[in-house]
Amino acid sequence: TMGSNTAGLYADDAGGTVQMFGISESGSVSQLTGLDIRKTGDETVTDTTIQNDDHLTVNLLASSAYDCQFTIFFTNAGAAEGIKMDVNGTVGVSSLKAQISIYDDTLNSLAAFARVTALASSVGAGISSGDNYADIHVTIETTTAGTFLLRFAQNAAGASAGVTVQENSSLGCHKANA
Repeated sequence: TMGSNTAGLYADDAGGTVQMFGISESGSVSQLTGLDIRKTGDETVTDTTIQNDDHLTVNLLASSAYDCQFTIFFTNAGAAEGIKMDVNGTVGVSSLKAQISIYDDTLNSLAAFARVTALASSVGAGISSGDNYADIHVTIETTTAGTFLLRFAQNAAGASAGVTVQENSSLGCHKANA
C-alpha cells in the first residue's frame, strides 16, 4: 500500500510482457500500457474454421478484472458465408460476460446478437456482402495471467469468398477496480 497523500508508478510482468502500472493511495492498481491495440492490416479467412486474429490480442494479469471493447470493421465477400466470432485466449477466467453484436450495413440492421459467459462461445450470422460492423463488450475476471483475443471465420461454407477483418479494427481494455 501507499502512504498518505501518495501514488506511484511501477513496471511489472503482465502475461510475459513488462507493462507500466499506477497505484493509488488506497492501493487500487491500474495497468497503464499494453491494453489498447488496433489492426495494422486487413486479415481474410476463407473457411468456417475459427482462428485467432493476427493483431487484436492483449495480455491480462492474474486475479484482476477488466472492461474490454472490440470495434470490428469487416468486409464480407459473399452473403451466404457471413461471419462468426468469439473471444478467447490463454487467460484463466473466473467470470466473463460479453455482448456480441453483428450489424449488417446494407440492410441497416442488427443481424445477430448474444450474451456469452465463456471463452470460445461464438456468435455468427449470414450477412450482406460488403462493408459491415461488429461490437463486442466484455467484462472479465481472471484467475491466471494470459492472452485475451478475438477469433473469427466465415459463419457457413459457401463459395469461400472470405470474410476480412479490416485495418483499424480495435481492442481496448482497462483494469476495473472493485
